[in-house]
Parts: sequence; C-alpha cells; structure tokens
Amino acid sequence: MATPSLSAIALRSVALNCGWGLALGSIFFFTGGGETTADWLRSVAFSTTYSNFIGLPGTIVFVLMGPRLRRYRPTGQVLAYLLVLAPMAAIGCASADAFFVAVGFRSPAGFLARFAEDARVTLIITVVVGAAVIGYERLRARLVDAETRLRDEELSHERALRLASDAQLSSLESRIRPHFLFNALNAVLALVHEDPKRAEAVLERITALLRASLRADPTGLVALRDEMSLVVDYLEIEAVRFESRLRWSVDVPDDLMATAVPAFSVQTLVENAVKYAASARREGASIRIGASRDGQSVSLHVEDDGPGFDGLALPKGHGLETLRARLATHFGDAGALEIAGTSGRARVTVRLPAAKAAA
Repeated sequence: MATPSLSAIALRSVALNCGWGLALGSIFFFTGGGETTADWLRSVAFSTTYSNFIGLPGTIVFVLMGPRLRRYRPTGQVLAYLLVLAPMAAIGCASADAFFVAVGFRSPAGFLARFAEDARVTLIITVVVGAAVIGYERLRARLVDAETRLRDEELSHERALRLASDAQLSSLESRIRPHFLFNALNAVLALVHEDPKRAEAVLERITALLRASLRADPTGLVALRDEMSLVVDYLEIEAVRFESRLRWSVDVPDDLMATAVPAFSVQTLVENAVKYAASARREGASIRIGASRDGQSVSLHVEDDGPGFDGLALPKGHGLETLRARLATHFGDAGALEIAGTSGRARVTVRLPAAKAAA
C-alpha cells in the first residue's frame, strides 16, 4: 500500500478541519443563541479557522511522530500525542486570535483575556477530538497490518501449493519416465516365469507408486508413515532392477511416523541416492534411511556410500533445491536441508518441526 505524500496528507487535513469547523460552528451557533444566517456563517468561519490553525500542524506532527512512537506501548503513544497536542492547541489558538486581530475581525483590547477563554474551550475540544483521531488511526493501522499479514499468508499458501504441484509433477515424471518404466517392466517380465509371486508384488508396488504420485495431498504435507510407504515401494521396485547392487535399510521410530513432512521429500532424497550412487557405480551402493528427534525438531536423513557431491551450487530445478524451497515455505526458519558430501560418503538431512503432525 503506497504511503501518501505530506502535501496530500495536508490537503486531506484541511478538508477534514473544514468539516470539523462546520460541525462545531453550527453547534456553537445553536447553543449560543444565534439568530441570523450571518451569525451562523460567522460562527462557522471562526470554528473553521481555529480547526485549521490547530488541526493542520497537529496532523503533520502525527505523521512525523508516528514512526518514532511505534516502538512504545499503546498507552505511551497516546500520552505522547496528547502531551504534544496540548501546547500545540494553545499555540494554534493564540495564532488564530492574532489572525483575527490582524484582519480586523477583533480589536487588540482584551486579547489575553479572550485567549484564556478560547484556549480553555480549545484544549477540551482538542483532547476529545485528538483521542478520537488517535483511536481511529490505531484501528486503521491494525486493519492495514491485518490485511498485509493476510496477503502474505495467501501468497505463502499459493507458493506452497505451486511447489507441491511441482514436486508432484516431478515425482510423476520420474515414475512414467520411459527408462524407469521399461526397466521396471523388464524386471517384472524376467520374474514372471522365475518368481510369479514376486512379479505380481512388484506390479502392485508400481501401481501404488503411480497412484501415490497422482493423489498427493494438495497442501503438500503428508504423514511420515505415508511417505515411507512410498519410499519402500520405490526401493523394492529398484531392488528388482539392481539386485545385489542396491542395499538399503530403514530406521524410523514409530513415534515419529505421524510427523508432517512435505510430500515426496524423503523419496526425493532416496531417488537422488539411487541415481548418483547405486546407478553410477558397478558395485552399487548401500543406502540408509533414518529419522530422529532432537528437542523440538525432527531430522530425516538419507546416507549412501557413493562418491559424494557438493551441494553448495545445486542447479535450478534440481529436486533437492526444490525441496529446500518447499521446506522454507512450509516451516520458515524451522525447516532446512543440509548436505554433507565427501569422497566415499554422502548424507542429506531434512530438519523440520516435531510438533506439526499431518492429518
């Protein structure tokens, strides 16, 4: 929301002060025994002049003081405004009285006595109107803050949905990628005569994997138990293809299975290990998947004995880079992705809040 310029604020203040002058002048006219239209116009003119001599400087002070007073409590802000407005009202009242004398509306005689009377009424009106304006501005500021927070939350939610959709599409693409399907189906064909039951089990896992990719939670968060089911299906399929070259183990405590994790998060780590460790080497690789609780956070890690890699400069669109962005969107500073890659060992860790649970 653009901040109006000081000149625009001043013009708005003049218009508002004229409105106050019209209202107060009419009140003084009817309560003071005024009879003619000239009396009413005179009363309105005097009230409008006082309102502008007092209200315009007060408005400018409000604008200039606002940013400096936001650090204080609401009560302190109100007291500061009123302490500034009171002497400004007295100065504005004296200036208006001097203006009336200068233009010939009043005589210089009795200036101090008239000022004392006018100042008393002006201070009462200033305190009442000032308190009303302060309350209005505070409510308006709270409304603007609420709208800003709501807009930020909506943008964050939209970004989370977009990243979840990207992850879902990436997962689906990896499942239906020709070489993956051809390799998996060829492995099944080889098992049909040798081990029909295992061939049927692999087909069921392929079906479950594709179904999970298509029906992922639109919020992008799933229970860890569902994520691990997806990971096991994937590894069982790849185990048929790589045979003894792919060795894997899972160590995830039961009490962490309800933890909310981004959909395809652990699966992304495992697929990365299969691609760069097991597939890239003749001897294959051993992959270990684990989870642990550390205070208020949960760590999910995938470790392999492959060649390792440098995670400092992941290319745009890489699965791990996308996962890092999703963690930041869902969990803010509480979510992180850490890569520890050395020669002969690679470990990727996802850290996220332990308190959050998936439905």
